[in-house]
Amino acid sequence: MIAKKSNLAKILYVIDNRIERNYDYFVVVTGDEGVGKSRGLFLNIIAFWYHAIKKMAIPKKCFAVSLKDFAHNLKSGSKGQIRGLDEAGDSMDTQEYANKVNRALYKAYTVIREKKLMTIVVLPSFFDLNPRFRKRRVRLLIHAYKRVDNKCLDCGKEFVGDVCPCGSRNFKQGYVAWRAYNRKQLRKIIEKNQYRQIKTLNVGVAPLADGIVREYKGELLPVYERLKNRKMKDTLSALNRDVADVEQIKVCTHDWRYYKRGHYWQCRKCGGKTTTSPFENVGDVDEE
Repeated sequence: MIAKKSNLAKILYVIDNRIERNYDYFVVVTGDEGVGKSRGLFLNIIAFWYHAIKKMAIPKKCFAVSLKDFAHNLKSGSKGQIRGLDEAGDSMDTQEYANKVNRALYKAYTVIREKKLMTIVVLPSFFDLNPRFRKRRVRLLIHAYKRVDNKCLDCGKEFVGDVCPCGSRNFKQGYVAWRAYNRKQLRKIIEKNQYRQIKTLNVGVAPLADGIVREYKGELLPVYERLKNRKMKDTLSALNRDVADVEQIKVCTHDWRYYKRGHYWQCRKCGGKTTTSPFENVGDVDEE
């Protein structure tokens, strides 16, 4: 949970004041994989925004982990509501998808601006965004740069969760360390990176604020886990389709006899092929 007198809380209260004066607010949360940008910052910000600032229950559609759901959630958003997208950690790895995300954000920004929404997008890097968009639209960047895990005071091991593998609950709690940059500071960072091949936030621009936050463990966590698991299954299904397309293999679902041919199995009945072992109860498998 975010402490009410912390630097992060002060920033969120300022944002709320700006939105009440009819400004929209586009926030980007960044950090390397596993550093805590989602569980440390993203979910904590949403919870604090609704519980401490708005003093209301957290709406069901305040965040998404896919572009499709994010766009759908924008329809129900109203002034001062959060609409979050924890998507780019998976999607920005390919240029094709990066372009898709950037185009979607450009289109969504009109809705965000008109509705005066508080929008949070989670990305691996600030520089994954379209150059024009990151310069003109992003009002705040919160960067998670370090994660410190729990440390057991009995056995000395570092771990995550509520109980050390040794069984002890006596531990020093871990945290996520962050830095925040406003629009003016971000423009300086962009300028200093203009001719750099490898772009970085570490170019001598002092942050607006910094601090630490603990891992989020509240009511949003089951929802977040469910959405991420569903997305993982969709990703695996898409991967299987891509592999089948690349190898031009028709995946067979018959409960039939198979021939083992090199790296794939072929169905006797329809000639369909699979690169993974057929169902365990398929019957005999003939080696050829």
